[in-house]
Amino acid sequence: MKKLLLLAFLAGSVSLGYAQIKPSNDLKLSEQQSQKLKDINKSFLASTQDIRKNDALSKEDKKAKLESLQADRTGQIKSVLDAGQFEQWQKNQSANKEKMADLMEKRKGKEGKKGAGRMKDHSDATIKELGLTEKQGADLKSINMEYAAKAKELKDKTDLTQEQKKEQAKALKAERSAKLKTSLGDAQYEKYEALRKEAKGEKSRKKKTAL
Repeated sequence: MKKLLLLAFLAGSVSLGYAQIKPSNDLKLSEQQSQKLKDINKSFLASTQDIRKNDALSKEDKKAKLESLQADRTGQIKSVLDAGQFEQWQKNQSANKEKMADLMEKRKGKEGKKGAGRMKDHSDATIKELGLTEKQGADLKSINMEYAAKAKELKDKTDLTQEQKKEQAKALKAERSAKLKTSLGDAQYEKYEALRKEAKGEKSRKKKTAL
C-alpha cells in the first residue's frame, strides 16, 4: 500500500500541477491573483519535472524533494489568496488527490486482473499439454505464484545492489526449479521448461515485430 501511495504521489504531483496551471473558477480570483497563481504553478511544474527526471535520486529522495517543493508552493499560494480563497484551494487540492489515488487503485486492480488471467490461461494450457495430474497442476500454479511474488519483492528492494539482486534472483530460480522437479519429475520438468522457453521466444518475436 505504501508503494502504491508513493507512486500516486509521484504521478499526482505532476498531474495536480497541470490541473492547477489554470486556477479554478470557484476561487473567484482577481486578474492579478490569477496571473500570480499561474506563474507559481508553472514554476512548480517545471521543478517537479526536473526532480522526476533526475535518475540520480531514489524514489524516497524524489518523494522528499517533491514534498518540500509542494510545501513551498502552498506557502506562495497562501500569500496570494485571502483566507476564504485559500480554504477553497485546499479543498480543491484534496479532491484532486483523492481522484488520483482512486485512479491509481483502479489501474492497479485492472493490471492485476489481466496478469492473473494470463497466468491462469497459460498454466491451464501447460497442465493440459503436459498431461499433469490434478496435484501436479496445483503444485505448478502454487510454485510459480510463489516465485512471482518473491521475484517482485526482490525487484522492489532498495537496500540491495544490482549484483546482489542478480545473485538472489539466481537463487530464487534454482529454488523454483528444484520444487518443480520434485513435483513433476525430471521428464515432465524438461518438457515444461521446453514449453516455457518456446513461449518466451514467441513473445520476444512478437515484441520485435511490433517494434
